[in-house]
Amino acid sequence: MEQETFYRLRNQDKIIAQMRVKGAQVFFSKDGFWWRGDEQLHAQVKKGLFTMDEFSGLKDKNNRMLFAEDIVQFKLGSLIKKKRTFRLSKVAGEIQVLPLFPGPQYQLHEIAVKPDLEWVSYAFLQGDISHWGS
Repeated sequence: MEQETFYRLRNQDKIIAQMRVKGAQVFFSKDGFWWRGDEQLHAQVKKGLFTMDEFSGLKDKNNRMLFAEDIVQFKLGSLIKKKRTFRLSKVAGEIQVLPLFPGPQYQLHEIAVKPDLEWVSYAFLQGDISHWGS
């Protein structure tokens, strides 16, 4: 069975579409539900005209796909009420969970089990995000 890979395509801070690749087949969607082939968009992808944010393999509590360069939040433990904020970022070929506050670092498989995992924003829209999680 062929593996599917998903990407979010953007031109700087403007999201263009999502892209689904399965073998040699490439499909595009504006909403993640309806997919179609688009030769013109595919040609632009081949030319490298878009930034491609890779799908992390995770969805948040609202079933939203989480990509590299997304900001997410979740509680660190059952006794801690305050949610902490993290950035999903591709580092050395792998998506890392980077804290936006001094604290523990997590792996993707560790946050996958967080029932309150939730998308907050796009990192590429935020400029300096060092103040997040303060």
